[in-house]
Amino acid sequence: MKILLVQAYLGTQEPPIFPLGLSYLATAVKGHNVKVFDPNVVENPPSEFTNILLRFRPEIVGISLRNIDSTNKRKVVFYYRFFKEMISLVEKHLNGHYRLVVGGPGFSMFANEIMFLLLSMVFLSRVKMRFEN
Repeated sequence: MKILLVQAYLGTQEPPIFPLGLSYLATAVKGHNVKVFDPNVVENPPSEFTNILLRFRPEIVGISLRNIDSTNKRKVVFYYRFFKEMISLVEKHLNGHYRLVVGGPGFSMFANEIMFLLLSMVFLSRVKMRFEN
């Protein structure tokens, strides 16, 4: 099974932080073709995300939503818009042939508000599960 793990895009406001949780998941998922993509460290995030979706054609797309906002009280930036744009790109380019899995601290804090996006799975805390073929 092809699995794409993605760090949610934070715009250009924040310095990039290594996606430790996604790296952990990528090593824990055995027997599957797993790729990790961090849009925060590439030149053109929407274009590069689209390219990886079209070339890799993942069956599962996991997005980690680390933060909801910038926590900068002088200039608050809400990242939810970027998160929705990423999900829109997945929907547009994979034509319903995927499962969307979302987790991360930002998602866990506002899970009920985000659920209307019709996610395939939701991780609200530590989960032990296997992706079967």
